[in-house]
Amino acid sequence: MPLTCDVESSLEEDWTEAMMHVVHGCHTGVGAAVNEGVAEARSLHAYKDRTAGLTRSTQASLVQDTPDGLGAEAEMGAFAAYASFVENGTKPHVISARPGGFLRWEDSDGVHYAKSVNHPGTRPAPFMGPAYLKAERVLERELELAVAGAQKFLDK
Repeated sequence: MPLTCDVESSLEEDWTEAMMHVVHGCHTGVGAAVNEGVAEARSLHAYKDRTAGLTRSTQASLVQDTPDGLGAEAEMGAFAAYASFVENGTKPHVISARPGGFLRWEDSDGVHYAKSVNHPGTRPAPFMGPAYLKAERVLERELELAVAGAQKFLDK
């Protein structure tokens, strides 16, 4: 009766199992990264959200497999039309009324009307940039844990 040692088959099975640890960690990491990134953007922002519209528009998409099935991807962002103006600020600019109309505003001096005004611009209030940095750190941590788990499996 011959004795055989199929190293290739055993190694292939172990390698596949180790890769599955990493792929699972990738999916977990991407999901955790965008969720923590969105939480960071929603809670640690410097802008005053009068309507909560900008904060509500800050969301993450679902985690999806990459086309090769070995990774995952998700998206996070602030989807309010004015989000980039808050994030990046604005330069001084003219605001004009619609044709035939007037701009109207109230302040401590009363009610004012004008055909146009010179807006001084706004300072940036970054909230998504720091959120992406947070997401990047979380993803890196989760991937390190996944690789460590795969290494542990291969070491046994």
